[in-house]
Amino acid sequence: MPVHCRVRFTFHNIGQGLFYSGNIENFNIIYDCGSRRKTHANKVVSNYKKNDLSRNKLNLLIISHFHDDHTSGLYSLLIRKPKLSVDLAIIPYLSPIERLIISLSRNDMGNWYYKFLANPMKFLLDNGVKKVMVLNTGEPPPPENPTEQRPPNEERPDDDYWDENQAFSVKAKILPDSHLQKKLEREETKLKEFLDNKRLVAKQNNGLIQLNAHSLNWLFRFYNCKIENEQGLKTFEDCIKPIVKNEHPAEIISNTSKRRELRKCYKSLHTDLNNTSILLYHRPFLINYNDAVSHDNEAHLLTGDINLKQKTNEICTHFGNDLSKVAACLIPHHGSEKSWDKTFLNNLPPQCVWVVSSGIGSTKHPSFKVFNDITSTGHGFFFCHEAMNMVFSNY
Repeated sequence: MPVHCRVRFTFHNIGQGLFYSGNIENFNIIYDCGSRRKTHANKVVSNYKKNDLSRNKLNLLIISHFHDDHTSGLYSLLIRKPKLSVDLAIIPYLSPIERLIISLSRNDMGNWYYKFLANPMKFLLDNGVKKVMVLNTGEPPPPENPTEQRPPNEERPDDDYWDENQAFSVKAKILPDSHLQKKLEREETKLKEFLDNKRLVAKQNNGLIQLNAHSLNWLFRFYNCKIENEQGLKTFEDCIKPIVKNEHPAEIISNTSKRRELRKCYKSLHTDLNNTSILLYHRPFLINYNDAVSHDNEAHLLTGDINLKQKTNEICTHFGNDLSKVAACLIPHHGSEKSWDKTFLNNLPPQCVWVVSSGIGSTKHPSFKVFNDITSTGHGFFFCHEAMNMVFSNY
C-alpha cells in the first residue's frame, strides 16, 4: 500500500504580482513573492510565514525574474522576523547591466531592493539562504521520463540534500553544470567565497530536480531563455558611459543620484527583461514496487512574465509532451495581451484551468482578448483569489 502524501498549492491573493506556494509532505516551495501593492504583499507573506511554515523552514525558493512586482515580498520573507532558513534558491542570471536597467524602472523601492539587484546572489546568501542556483539556458533537452532511482549504497553527491526528520530527499545532480560559472567569476563582485565552497552554483535549464517524499516522487523542470537584444544593451551601455565612467554597474544600482542621472538612457531602451523569467513545471510521480507511474493532468506550469508571442515555439520544444499533463497554468504577465499567443492553448489539454495574477478592476490586466481566447475554447479561467487552493489528490 502506498503511503498517503499531503499536497497543496496556493495562488495567493496579492494583487498585481505573484506569490505562489506549495507544500508536498512538509516540503515547502515558493515561486515568486511580490506585488505592486507592497504593504499588502508584506501582510500576505507575513501571514504565510506565521500560519503555513513549520520550523521557519523553506526548502525551495524560485524567483522567476527580478521586477519588483515579483520580488517585493522578499523583504517580509527573508528580512523581517522571524528569520527563515531556505535550503535552495533558484534565480535566473542577469548581467550587472541588465540589473541596472531594472533598477531604473522604479524609483520608489526601499534600499533593500536595490541591494538585492546590485548582487542578488550575495543578498540571498546573506539572508538565510543556504545555497543559490543560477539558472542558464542549455542544450540538449532532458530525457522524457527521467525517473531513474539511485542504488541504495551509492554515495550522495554534493548537489543533493536529505532531511531525515521530514523523510524526503532532493536530487538536483541531473541539472547539468553551466559555463556561466566563469562569467560569474569575471563579471560579479564579492562572490568568490560562495563559489569556492559551492554555496553558489550555475546550472543549465535542461535538467530537473527530483523530490522523493515517502512513496511519491515529484519532478521540477525549468525553462529560461537568453535575452537577444544585444544591440539594445550596447546602445544603453554607450549612453551611460559618460556618467558611470569606470564604476562597476552593480555599484551604481545602490546610488540614488546616479540612478536619477541614468533615467534618460533607460527611457530610450527597448529590451523586454520580462523574458528573463524562469518557467516552472512540476508534477507527481507515484513509485510503486520500483515502477514509476505518471499522474496525467496533475501538473502546474508557472510562466512568470514570459512573452508567449516570442517564445511559444521554444517553450513547447523544451517541455514537449509534458505540456499535455498540465492541469493549471499561470497566464503570463498578468494577462497582458502584448505577451499572449492564442496558439499556446493548443499545446495544453482542454481541461486545463488558467489563473491570472492581477487584481479585479485593473485597467490593463487581464486583457479581454486573453480572457475570451481562453474561455471560448472551453478552458477554465480564474483570478488568483478564486483559485486560492489548487489541491492535488492525497496519495
